[in-house]
Formats: sequence, C-alpha cells, structure tokens
Amino acid sequence: LIKIVKTKQEMEGKSANNLDEKLEEAVKEFQDLAVNTGQNDQHDQKLTGPDTNTFIRKMERLMELKQWEKVLKMYEKARSVGISHIKLDEQRGGALYQLKRFEEVVKHNDESLLKYPECAELYARKGSAYLELKRPKDALIQYQKAVDLEPNRAFYHRKKGNALLEDANIEEALKSFDLAVKLDPKDPMNYHNRGYCLQLMGRKEEALEQFKKL
Repeated sequence: LIKIVKTKQEMEGKSANNLDEKLEEAVKEFQDLAVNTGQNDQHDQKLTGPDTNTFIRKMERLMELKQWEKVLKMYEKARSVGISHIKLDEQRGGALYQLKRFEEVVKHNDESLLKYPECAELYARKGSAYLELKRPKDALIQYQKAVDLEPNRAFYHRKKGNALLEDANIEEALKSFDLAVKLDPKDPMNYHNRGYCLQLMGRKEEALEQFKKL
C-alpha cells in the first residue's frame, strides 16, 4: 500500500513537472516571438504568414494548457504588431468564455464579426455566451446564423436545440436534436440531448432508448 501511494505521488509530481515544462516552453517561445516580431509594422495582416502562423501555434498551445490569461496576452501582442487572423479571434473568444467573462465574449465577437461576418464559430460562441447570461432568445438568433452558414454541422444544431430548450420550446428543440443525430450519429451528446428532450415531453421509453446509446 505504501509503495502504491508513493508511486501515485511520484506520478502526480511527474505530471505537474511536465505541465510546468510545457508552460515554460510556451512562455519562452512567446518571449522569443516578441523579439522576432517587434519590428513588424504591417497593418492588420489578415492572410497567413510566418509571424501569423507562429502566433496561432503559440495560442493553440496555451489553449491546450488552459492558460487563458496568457492567451489573452498573446492576442494583444499579435494585435500590437499588426497581426490579425480569424483563428486568433476565435481563440481569444474561447479564452474569455473559459474565464466566464461572457459580456466580454459578446463584445469581442461583435467586433470580430465586423471583420469575419461569414464565420459560424463566432456566432456560435456568442450564442453560448448569451445562454450563460440567461438570454436564450438572443442565443437562438446567433445559433441560427451559425446553422445558416454551416447547415451540415451537427454541433450548431445541437446548440440551437439547447437554446430552444432554455426558451421552453421543446418540440422545436427536439427537431434540432433529431437533425444533429442525423448529421453526426457518432456523437453521444446528440443522443443525450435528444433523450433529455424526450424525457421532458414524457416520452420516457423513447428517452431511455437514446440514453442506451451513450
């Protein structure tokens, strides 16, 4: 028993050290990036280039490490050297969402959509922020825009269904969940949400069949 506990502690320590090493590496690369791109005076670089791709990679790594505040700092650094890209905007919105700064998510995505009005992900993230703010009707509008832009993306239909449920429109929510299952039958969350919706409608046997697929 003592050996098992010790081994677990060693493993936890090793895991923590690995995370620290990854974080230190990401920070170091960020510092190197600041030096290498400090002289970049191009304005609002929207097409990918060496510096843009570097920022994207660094922000993606920080997102994986759940270093949300550092993601925000990286975004500001990119903007300060004149770099702009849709992925950077998506990542900043994602970091703000994880930090539960939902009003800021809405504001940020409004600004981003002025630059990238055809980005379904920006509408969907804005919709999720509205749901957290208990504004399901506003969320539904945003999810519908995401669905209109990418009608074959099951994720957006499921999110739309969630907004409809929050707005007490159960029958329409079920239609969205049905479509989500049709578009992506491998995603268990689609069955979960459809089952929950059926349960609310009193269709318990049908709901149970959905839950069996999880």
